[in-house]
Amino acid sequence: MQFQGVQQSLLHQPSKKWFSHRRHGTHRIFLQRRASHRWHRFTQKLWCFKGEKFCGRTYHRKSRLTERLVDRLEDFAFPSLSTSLYCSYTVRVTAMLADMAYFWYITKTPNKTTQKHQTKQRKNTKQNTTKTPNSLLNKQEISIFATNHTTNNMEYLKRTADEYLSLLLASSGAVLIEGPKWCGKTTTAEQQANSTISMQDPDMRDKYQATIRVKPSLLLAGDTPRLIDEWQEAPVLWDSIRAMVDKRNEFGQFIMTGSNSIDPNKKSEFIKHSGSGRIAKMQMLTMSLYESLESNGKISLKELFDDKDLDIDGITSEMSIEELIFAACRGGWPASLYAKFDKAKLQIAKNYVKTVCSTDVSTIDGVNRNEKVASTILQSYARNISTLAKKSVIYRDVNEHLDGISTTSFDTYIDALERLFVVQDIEAWSPAIRSASAIRRGLKREFTDPSIAVAALGLSPEALYTDLKTFGFLFECMAIRDLKAYSLSLGGCISYYHDRYDLEADAVLHLDDGRYALIEFKLGSREIEEGAEHLKEIKRLVQEHNMTEKQIKLREPDLLMVITGGEMAYTRPDGVKIIPLACLKD
Repeated sequence: MQFQGVQQSLLHQPSKKWFSHRRHGTHRIFLQRRASHRWHRFTQKLWCFKGEKFCGRTYHRKSRLTERLVDRLEDFAFPSLSTSLYCSYTVRVTAMLADMAYFWYITKTPNKTTQKHQTKQRKNTKQNTTKTPNSLLNKQEISIFATNHTTNNMEYLKRTADEYLSLLLASSGAVLIEGPKWCGKTTTAEQQANSTISMQDPDMRDKYQATIRVKPSLLLAGDTPRLIDEWQEAPVLWDSIRAMVDKRNEFGQFIMTGSNSIDPNKKSEFIKHSGSGRIAKMQMLTMSLYESLESNGKISLKELFDDKDLDIDGITSEMSIEELIFAACRGGWPASLYAKFDKAKLQIAKNYVKTVCSTDVSTIDGVNRNEKVASTILQSYARNISTLAKKSVIYRDVNEHLDGISTTSFDTYIDALERLFVVQDIEAWSPAIRSASAIRRGLKREFTDPSIAVAALGLSPEALYTDLKTFGFLFECMAIRDLKAYSLSLGGCISYYHDRYDLEADAVLHLDDGRYALIEFKLGSREIEEGAEHLKEIKRLVQEHNMTEKQIKLREPDLLMVITGGEMAYTRPDGVKIIPLACLKD
């Protein structure tokens, strides 16, 4: 074969060293191959110089090095071959680039991105987005495209959970981080941990379990804070950590992460103590628009609460409605930010939904569940997202597609999805401003990320461009996700208000100091007036209640806000704040 001949001609020259040198500013890159090495191991000997010499596998910077190496490797391996022959051996090229990526991963490079660098990244997000070429019509061509655009720019992006995690470590012996899979819990914890143990490590799992059966506390030895990743694989560690915290009597000893909660029916078997006073809890979500560098963050949620006269007039969003739709379809999964073209970014949420339905709903408690039933339930939930649909309505919808599902079985599926943090319903806010029978108390149906609904329904950005009514419900889910992230350090929680007279507030954001905001979500400018009137009417009802109630008075709302998909922020004469979602931060 012609390719093998080229390969052999390169390898069987024991006295000759292939050497390449190219200048790029102050960078110089050298590749050297020895005769005994295989063809795809050229990159085993690599040095990078910048100003002064760095030896071994330590590199000063990662930017654009891979692209330069691709150029040199093509010169090495394919000096005279046609492009078609090169394309037929993408697997070899990919293997070679995988070796290179491994070396970048193990090098000592800064883990944290400076605020200045993040700001620069945020401004250049649009320019850095790589579109999928129309010519990529099959898997082989997509593989070639990915190979030719391999980079390793996976720098840690600051999360709103970072500051809150630091606070909890400074005030508790241990911290439990919960949240959906793939949302970045482990990566965030690693930024502050000094040692790590992963309970799902396939090479060490059996040894860990054997140690737990004999003496669980042995696994807790290590530099603190010590990260116990996926601790729910060994629930007995909970009491061991609690006991060790008592013994050491120091803060910031352990960080625990988990993608699902312990089965309540089996919890008492393993956990004898609640951990109250020793183990603090926090929940992470997928990335907000500000964390993914898409919101410009010019309006702080905290400052809105602290300063009622905060001037926001004229602040504009940099995201169009099309970009908001794409962001909702892609979701806030950290992995999606590093995919190099749009089709790959959208695939992350689809992979997540498939994994949940095929595997996670069964492995969470060891009960075998049907993938098709789980998928149908997610589809029905997605059709009712951001509505007050009763569970019986969703059950009937599922039974129309799959006969023979009992209510008991249906409830176990819902419970599993809740413990996996896939489904996160919103509870009602019930102030005494109407009669008890007038205020609705049902749950508002929501997912932890809008992309789950998009993937479950098989939608695409192109389909939503012409169906903004459906996107309005997804926009509300995305806005609630972002508000939860921005209010994390403020002790925020979300509820909603709706009465039988159709007076509503899509969200009520409560802070731990008693302050709260009434919020409406309106995609377009035409609906802003209606949303503002709803908020003012609820405030008026609170004021009327306080005039007649002499003993227990209600706090008036501290902030009235309409969050939109529009471009400009401003304050209305009646005090209602109109704010684009892509302008918020905290």
